[in-house]
Amino acid sequence: MDSIIDIIDEIQDYLDTCKKSAFSGNRILVEKEQITELLQDIRLNIPSEISQARRISEKCEKIVQEAHNKANQIIKQAEDQAEKLILDHEITRAAKAEAEAIVSDAKEDAREIRINAVSYADDLLSDVEEAITQTLHKVESESREAVRILEESTEQLEDQLNSEIEIIIGNRDELKNS
Repeated sequence: MDSIIDIIDEIQDYLDTCKKSAFSGNRILVEKEQITELLQDIRLNIPSEISQARRISEKCEKIVQEAHNKANQIIKQAEDQAEKLILDHEITRAAKAEAEAIVSDAKEDAREIRINAVSYADDLLSDVEEAITQTLHKVESESREAVRILEESTEQLEDQLNSEIEIIIGNRDELKNS
């Protein structure tokens, strides 16, 4: 399945290969079915790019959860170590102070890990949001341009056909009058 950017490039390539209109140097003739098919491909790919963003978000959440679990593990280890130290009568005060420091350090480490994980996740989501927004703007712009070109081609063809009809009517009138 192509990405939206690939499909937009395909639209541009298609427009570059379209035949120029016989009576205008800057207008082209496009096949409606071809453009419609490419636009449908874009519509079908938008959900896959959103799914990709969702997977990134889930991965970030997993990182945050792992950091939280590691912090809990560190805290549990610190608590276990503190209990062992409390059992020893001669170093009870020192053990209690050290345990508190370990718990405090573990909480600080956990807090920093969580902050970094959230920041990383936010950066990834921001990048994905920006990419999707740019893609959407480009698709909208290219679609508007394709529609404009189609409308101009249709108007030009109508004008040409009306001109040809007027010439034919004039020729018929001349034949009748001669």
